[in-house]
Amino acid sequence: MKGVGDYRVLFKDLTLMAKVGCIAGERDFAQRISLDLSVEFSTAQPPAKLTIEDTVDYAKVRDALGQMVRERSWLLLEQLAEDSCELLFTRFAAISQVSLTARKYVFSDASWVAVEVTRKR
Repeated sequence: MKGVGDYRVLFKDLTLMAKVGCIAGERDFAQRISLDLSVEFSTAQPPAKLTIEDTVDYAKVRDALGQMVRERSWLLLEQLAEDSCELLFTRFAAISQVSLTARKYVFSDASWVAVEVTRKR
């Protein structure tokens, strides 16, 4: 349902160190990944009365993703992207949609490879 305020919190190039890859050696050491992230939410509060509790605290979003990535490993970048969306829906009840691009920097002849996913609650 639309609220008084509809908002989108955006992250560009959130850089994390993750253990992700199909080849076992890729998961032995964390490698650089980056995320572009859009989380959408609505609030019933008018903009002049908004507090941090009425919104999605982007510092907590960053911290939650960072903790998950430090504690786990994945065979596929797709799995990391799906788990990221699920984490955000679980931790932040206000979020109605997550769009995420996850990038790895693994090839010398390509700047990066990426997976994009959009999930709605």
